[in-house]
Amino acid sequence: MIAIVITGDKNSGKSTFTHTLCSRLDEFGISTGGVIQIPPLPDQDQKEWFLSDQSTGEVRLLLTTEETQGWPRRGRFSINLDTFEWAKERLLASAEKYDFLVVDEIGPLELEGGGYHEALVELADRDEIDSSVGILLAIVRRELLEKVVERYNLEVSQIIDVNNPWEEELDKVVRLE
Repeated sequence: MIAIVITGDKNSGKSTFTHTLCSRLDEFGISTGGVIQIPPLPDQDQKEWFLSDQSTGEVRLLLTTEETQGWPRRGRFSINLDTFEWAKERLLASAEKYDFLVVDEIGPLELEGGGYHEALVELADRDEIDSSVGILLAIVRRELLEKVVERYNLEVSQIIDVNNPWEEELDKVVRLE
């Protein structure tokens, strides 16, 4: 599966950059689908993480630091498994409809077989059969980059580092000239 990887350290602005990139792509009439985290407000203590369907704008609660009955815990987080199931459905439904497919973010949970793992495996299988899946915009923490690329056999066409000047990184994908 062809991928553009957006990488950076934890809390470095990967999701915010991805929103900016999707807006830039939209200016050129290039379509984006998939799921993207909603960046927190600056200087706010974040207790909840939300996921948005890039094509419809529908938003679901993904994680919270609050103990939530019936939700499994991982570290300090309660995980909404229903949101991951919804995200899987959204990713698979969007795969062939859009030029780019956002997956924010692929991390430890996926590497352990949870989170978006099943959707990523199915997308790779579909793409191997007929190359119909859009280009993956994979958001990955820097320290997990090699493991994620290897695990999902990604054909990386670009690596975007959010620690570099954003305009230079955006130009790697699409230019406004």
